[in-house]
Amino acid sequence: KNPVVYEAIGSYYFDEAARLEGETKVLRADIKDTDTAEVVKTKVDALNAKIGMLNGTLERALDAYSRAYKLSPDTTGGKIYMGDMLKKLNLIFEARFDKKVGLTAWVDAAYAKPFVNPSTPITPIIDPEPVTTPSAATTTPAITPVTTPTKPVAGNGTPTKPIGAAATTPAKPLVKKPIRKRRTT
Repeated sequence: KNPVVYEAIGSYYFDEAARLEGETKVLRADIKDTDTAEVVKTKVDALNAKIGMLNGTLERALDAYSRAYKLSPDTTGGKIYMGDMLKKLNLIFEARFDKKVGLTAWVDAAYAKPFVNPSTPITPIIDPEPVTTPSAATTTPAITPVTTPTKPVAGNGTPTKPIGAAATTPAKPLVKKPIRKRRTT
């Protein structure tokens, strides 16, 4: 019933997610255009496994912060606390799902479930790849490359976003287009 306990647990997961995000950046940067297809596949598999752990950690943080938010007292100080929790929830929710819509439903659903024991291992969450269908005007199906792009994305096909060091800093895109030097002829 104490929101501060859930905030402390959420803070732990938040810090872990920031660490995992740093590791995904390193793995992502290690994928080179010159790598063979087998090497790229190995590196992408490792990256996707790390992103799965990042997603699971983000959801644990969301769950804990959701409970801290819901258990905030209905006082002036409690409302300020709720505002702080809501900022953190928005930041993490957008980083995890790459959208801003749906946070309230997610918080309500998480709060309705039993709290996951923090001492249990985090289950990686690999989002399914989006299914694309050709449009009615197109006679050939959409072609997806067999090789993985040099900047892999989260399992749901959307770029993951960084967690940030503090809840007050806005999230920046994790996947950045590489800066390519212009060729001069």
